[in-house]
Amino acid sequence: MIVVITAVAGVLAAVVVTAAGIILAAAAAQTGWGQALTVAGSVDHARLALGSVLLPVVFSLLAVFGAVGFRSVAGGVLTPLAFLLGSMLAGWLPTSLASVLQPLLPLAAVHSLSGVAEVDGTEYIGELPALVLLVLWVAGAAFLAVWRLRRQDF
Repeated sequence: MIVVITAVAGVLAAVVVTAAGIILAAAAAQTGWGQALTVAGSVDHARLALGSVLLPVVFSLLAVFGAVGFRSVAGGVLTPLAFLLGSMLAGWLPTSLASVLQPLLPLAAVHSLSGVAEVDGTEYIGELPALVLLVLWVAGAAFLAVWRLRRQDF
């Protein structure tokens, strides 16, 4: 249910932001709607919209699995925050170390899928490896949550 709610909210947010962006771009550039719609319909924009929808879905799943795995709401809140903080801290490391750590984190995978990660940057891992990495993170978190849940006495 959480996946559905966050996916719907993400799609609605992407549609609203895209519509507002088209209006602002057409007004600021003083061009017609046709040119603004052409830019908004480009492959790069579609990838960015996909990443904008994918990020809250993945991190909400990690939050739910974190809450179950750690058996606390605090664990659910802190799990995605730890991944975000880890991505930020890894970006502050020297390039040689950041290029090893950042691509292993889920935020780098979302950025690679959405086209935000620069091809020569430390986060970029390509589209297929990014998709595989996201599946592994979510499946691993789900496995940990199920394992912890089964160990609990009722």
